[in-house]
Amino acid sequence: NSCSIISCLIKGLPVDATENILSQNGIIVRAGLHCAPLAHRFLNTLPEGTVRFSVSYFTDDKDFDLLRKVLKRIVTEL
Repeated sequence: NSCSIISCLIKGLPVDATENILSQNGIIVRAGLHCAPLAHRFLNTLPEGTVRFSVSYFTDDKDFDLLRKVLKRIVTEL
């Protein structure tokens, strides 16, 4: 009856660039403050925010495999 949210930053890459790369590879995320500026202040992620992945019942191993592959490629190419 619940779902998980995972937020991240990739050092050296703005969140909007990360969002664009992931989107171009079929991974839909949201980038920014996510209507939670106090949480971002606590996490010290102001003013840019983070990249947010929403995980649900419908997220399967193929989704995580694709995410892992694309994130690895992003980090390798930095």
